[in-house]
Amino acid sequence: MVHLNVIRDIHRCFRYLFDAYGFTVTEEIQFESFGNWVVVLESTDCRVRLFQDRGELSLAVGPKWFPPGWQSGPWFDLPVVIEYLTSGQSKWEYRGGTTGEQLEHLGGTLRVYWEEIHRLFQSPTFQQKEHELRMVEQQRENRFWDQLTDAAS
Repeated sequence: MVHLNVIRDIHRCFRYLFDAYGFTVTEEIQFESFGNWVVVLESTDCRVRLFQDRGELSLAVGPKWFPPGWQSGPWFDLPVVIEYLTSGQSKWEYRGGTTGEQLEHLGGTLRVYWEEIHRLFQSPTFQQKEHELRMVEQQRENRFWDQLTDAAS
């Protein structure tokens, strides 16, 4: 189980999801190495996954999926979704800090885009947009590798 303080911080930073959209914590896993953990929040039509890997947090969103589980179904990283929603105008990236600071940053950012994200992942809208999201995901990955190649030259 994920540390109680982390669950409290998640409830505090994402309170709007619990209060206004009926989200609940459906999965919480503490891994043995590096203090890594995953928490999945779910509503009737979409999911949010918070993942800590070696102190760095990431957030992914996706439609409600069967079978449920933190590894199943399509998940899209928050920077990919923001870039998609802003037609490439925003290249939002994660920010470091303590777990609490990162959760606050993620909760605030997600709140800004939540209405659009929520609509995106509701059926049948999501089925029409999944391919476009995958294209943005691939473009981001290509930019990442191009930057690494340029830095190495």
